[in-house]
Formats: sequence, structure tokens, C-alpha cells
Amino acid sequence: MSPSDTADTPKITVSKEIIWHMTCGSCSYYWTVPTMSEADNPARRSWTCPLCATKSDAVEQDF
Repeated sequence: MSPSDTADTPKITVSKEIIWHMTCGSCSYYWTVPTMSEADNPARRSWTCPLCATKSDAVEQDF
């Protein structure tokens, strides 16, 4: 394949998605929060559980 052939070939694009896993400390409901940015850490704010409406700060766990 010559260099001119590769210029016209469709490219596969790649993007990174970060998926945070959230668990309510009150009812144990589990949900996910996707983001495209490392800076969007959910531990930086309070959240409301979509099931039981408990509101609290998020704490990031280290595994």
C-alpha cells in the first residue's frame, strides 16, 4: 500500500470514557456516572440517590 492509498483510507477514531460506579450508603442502590474528563471526579460534590433520594457527599474508594 502506497502512502497516497493510506491518506484516503477511513480512520478509526478513539476516545476515552471514564465510568464512575456509585453505591448509595443508605439503600445500596448502584448506578454509574460516565464522563469524558479526568477532572470530572464525582467525589468533588454531593449526590442524591436516584432511588431513595438520600443526599450525601461522595467518597472515592481505593482498591
